Amino acid sequence: MAARAIGDAVLAVDPDAFVRFARRRATRSRRYGMTGVRLPQEFAAFPDSLSIGLSASPALRAARLVNRDGSAYQPLHHVTESEVDRLFLRCDGVLTNEGHSLETFYARYVAEVRPRLATYFVVRNSATG
Repeated sequence: MAARAIGDAVLAVDPDAFVRFARRRATRSRRYGMTGVRLPQEFAAFPDSLSIGLSASPALRAARLVNRDGSAYQPLHHVTESEVDRLFLRCDGVLTNEGHSLETFYARYVAEVRPRLATYFVVRNSATG
């Protein structure tokens, strides 16, 4: 809850603060991954980048917030929760995270996401390091 309040305060003063921060970090490395993109201006800041959405149903997202924070304080009414669903429509791919085992999730990542990453990066085989 505190992180969301701080983020809201920062965005109220400077709507592009997080985008500028991400751009600075991205210029330092050819291999930069941006996680937690939840607003249209963040998504639009890197138009040529590969975008993979990680989705879960609203009920599961709410349950995870309760598990993490002890309560689901209007979990899906905040702009960062409502906008993310629309951003999935613009992603290059979407991987659902509906409570699968870690092994099942990893297998889906290898099958669905890793081939897309290979067009952007040289992806090492995890067995060889």
